[in-house]
Amino acid sequence: MKHLLTADNWSGYTRIASKHVDEEEVDTFIEECEQLFIIPAVGSDMFLRLVGEDLDENLSLLLEGGEYVDKARKSTFLRVFVTL
Repeated sequence: MKHLLTADNWSGYTRIASKHVDEEEVDTFIEECEQLFIIPAVGSDMFLRLVGEDLDENLSLLLEGGEYVDKARKSTFLRVFVTL
């Protein structure tokens, strides 16, 4: 199963990342977080679209963050990785 993050890039999205953390532990943490929090929040179909190859503009905004307009109000969104 594909993941939103990998052990290689997760430290770029965390506040504190020790150099002594085992890569297998990071993979386990990512898997648990996705299963317990991300997939229930966005649904299986959306999650599979997010880890897929064909991202439209809205899915890219969800993953990468940015500005959007909703009900004539401009807002910013950091990115879904921040929730992990």
